[in-house]
Amino acid sequence: GLPVYLLPSVACAESSCGKNYIKSTENFFGWGRGKIVFKSKAEAIKVVAGKVATMTHYADFRESQEIGQFCISYNAPEAASYCKTIRHFLNQFTQEEFEL
Repeated sequence: GLPVYLLPSVACAESSCGKNYIKSTENFFGWGRGKIVFKSKAEAIKVVAGKVATMTHYADFRESQEIGQFCISYNAPEAASYCKTIRHFLNQFTQEEFEL
């Protein structure tokens, strides 16, 4: 139930599209301030997607599907600038899809 490009956009915002993160954590989403350790990238995707899809903290986002609401929930202290970055990557992914 999440927008298809949401998690890739978060990864791009949090870790330069998976290039810059603490490799031993496999945490390219910056989840838990980047300190939470996952066993693999697949586990990171599954856990973060599952949390966003089910935690009450994200209920307003799930109901509205408004990216601004997601940004407030995911990164409240930096919501305005974070949202600009997330929207940038969402637009990049969408544009790339339509150019294929």
